[in-house]
Amino acid sequence: LPTDAPVGTRIELLLVSGLADSNLRFFDSAATNFAKADQLLSENPGIDGAAVLARKRENYTALDLLNRRNFTNAVTALNQISSEAADASQPLTDPTTIRAINQRSDANAGISGAVAVPDVKSLSQIVIDTQANWARSVALLAQSNPDGAKQALDRADRSFSVLKGEKVDQKQVMWLEARIERQRARIAARQGNI
Repeated sequence: LPTDAPVGTRIELLLVSGLADSNLRFFDSAATNFAKADQLLSENPGIDGAAVLARKRENYTALDLLNRRNFTNAVTALNQISSEAADASQPLTDPTTIRAINQRSDANAGISGAVAVPDVKSLSQIVIDTQANWARSVALLAQSNPDGAKQALDRADRSFSVLKGEKVDQKQVMWLEARIERQRARIAARQGNI
């Protein structure tokens, strides 16, 4: 990257690079990239999108722990991410509920809805939540907790259903849908339903 590249872009690329290295079991270089991203995040707390980047970092920490087969710590890390089921008495604190409500109102918006641009930050949050719940499901199944794994996957399904209703290229989220469906099959196999 050029030296004048935006800090947010640098952090994003370090996080993605760290997760890619972790996925390939290059854990030392993954740790290095995550540490550099952490340093930039702590040095630049007010940058645009800092909250989403911090959330993504938390999620990638848990995914790295999954890659390392450290399921107990992965579940602990995922439980610290607030992607649990929303409080039924406070539905407007749940980003998935907000997006679903907005989708229904967008459907009746006519021409103004046809040219509306998706809110990338809230969509990023929903992708992160969906991925966190998928990861929680994987870790719980690895700990021989298929019921907990199914509950986490149900939360991932709920978030993902909102993504499917968005005006975005669905090819961009097919990877996540494939992970969810694969996990659904793993749970069914574990429960003897295949």
